[in-house]
Amino acid sequence: MKKRKVFVVSLILVLLSIYPSLYKYRENKVDRAFKLAKMGDSKKSIVAVLGKPDASEQCGKWLWWGDDGHLLGDNKGECVEWIRYNFFLHAYGFGFSKEGNIVSKYQYFSE
Repeated sequence: MKKRKVFVVSLILVLLSIYPSLYKYRENKVDRAFKLAKMGDSKKSIVAVLGKPDASEQCGKWLWWGDDGHLLGDNKGECVEWIRYNFFLHAYGFGFSKEGNIVSKYQYFSE
């Protein structure tokens, strides 16, 4: 009975230690894809690399390219769909045209 209890506790500890590694792996993967994303890349290519986004919504009022320091201007209909990959205290967003090409991307902090 004692061996079984030790085994179960050990298994739980191993499983709990795997989750942070998988989380960090996904976070790094999204960060890399975000940095490499170029204007005009397809939504299909982003989703193929990163998987299903955590959220999908309409684009906002502004077009960005990276962060607050890189405002491209008003969204005059160029951006129609916004997808997000969310993480603890930050997220990565990609905006796409009606043709499915990147026209905006933004890294959120402290969300």
